[in-house]
Amino acid sequence: MIFGVDVSNHQTHFDFEAAVREGFDFAFIKSSQDDNFKDRMLGRHLANARAAGLLVAAYHYQGTGPVERQVETIRAMVRPYDGVPVILDVEEGSGGVDIT
Repeated sequence: MIFGVDVSNHQTHFDFEAAVREGFDFAFIKSSQDDNFKDRMLGRHLANARAAGLLVAAYHYQGTGPVERQVETIRAMVRPYDGVPVILDVEEGSGGVDIT
């Protein structure tokens, strides 16, 4: 099995090295949400997770806003961190399949 953590601006002082010591292998780090929220912790979390040796990916929490604006929001956040894969976080109430 492999284990991972999901971190966002709600975990401002997350200890990625402790996560590695506890057996975690990867980190999903929030980049954005809907068509306007940009997670200010993305850069710091990516750097700290990579320094700890974790595999990383950014995630966008899908919302109900216009798809084009959500894509622009994702690109604005992830583009500076070339090579970071992006995962969509789709949950109940976060827009229909047509948005995904």
